[in-house]
Amino acid sequence: MAQTVIFLHVPRTAGTSLGSILGRQYPKGSIYRGGLLKDEDLASFRALDEGRRESLALVDGHMLFGLHEDIPGDSTYITFLRSPVDRVVSYFFYLKRRPQTPLNKRIESQNLDLRAFVERAEARLHTHDGATRMISGGGLDAFEEDPDGMLERAKANLEASFSCVGLSERFDESVLLLKAELGWSRPVMYARKNVTAARTSLDDLSSAERTAIEQVNQHDMELYEFAKSLFERRLAAHTTIDSEIARLRRMNAFYRPAAGAKARVLGRVR
Repeated sequence: MAQTVIFLHVPRTAGTSLGSILGRQYPKGSIYRGGLLKDEDLASFRALDEGRRESLALVDGHMLFGLHEDIPGDSTYITFLRSPVDRVVSYFFYLKRRPQTPLNKRIESQNLDLRAFVERAEARLHTHDGATRMISGGGLDAFEEDPDGMLERAKANLEASFSCVGLSERFDESVLLLKAELGWSRPVMYARKNVTAARTSLDDLSSAERTAIEQVNQHDMELYEFAKSLFERRLAAHTTIDSEIARLRRMNAFYRPAAGAKARVLGRVR
C-alpha cells in the first residue's frame, strides 16, 4: 500500500491554500482533516478503526510531530514554514478578525496590541517558537525544559522524516517540489485562501514589536534558516521545476478568476 502523507500544518503558513491542492491529489474517502493538537482530538483519531487509519492517503491538520506512530504502514510528513516574524504578525491579525474565538475575546477585552499579545504569551504554542515546538513533537511543557535539544530534534525530523519542506514565501516552487517528491499526476493550480487582510506590514512594524517577536522566536528563526537550506538543496535536485513555474503561473491566471466566480455562486446558493 502507498504511504500516508501527513501534512503537519503550522498555522499561518499558507496551509489553507495548500489544502485545496492536496484535496485534488487523493480520493476524498482517504483524507482525514482536523486539528490534532488537543488531547481529545488526538484520542478520537486513535479511536478510529485500525483499517480506517491504514487506508488514509492524507492526514491534514495542526498537530505535533509523532502522529505517524498511530498510522499503520508507511508514512511521510510534509510541512510549510514561513518567516517567524511574518507568521506571528499574520496570526495576530487573523485572530483579530475572528470574533467567535476565545483568543479574539481576550485580545479585545484586554485591548491588546501586537506587542502585548506576544509578550503576555496569550497563544504561546503558536507565537513562541511555535514551529519548533510542533515539528520537534515536544509541545509546550517539554520545550521549556530543553529548548535547544528540541530545536536539534526539529531539524533532525525535517531532514529525516519530511519528504518536502515548503516555504510560504516561495509557494509556487514549493508546490511543484511537492508534486515532484510525491509523484502527483494531477494539476497544482490554486487560489489564495484564508489570507490575512488589514494587517501591519513588516515594513511598518515598530522596532519594539519586531524585537518582542524575535526574542521569543530565536529557535524558530534558526529552524527557518535550516529549512531554507534544506529547501534549496532539494529544489536543486529537480532541474525541471524552473521551467514549470511559468506554466503554473499561466494556468493560475485562468484558474483563479474561475475559482473566485464559483465560490461567489456557491456563497449565494448557501
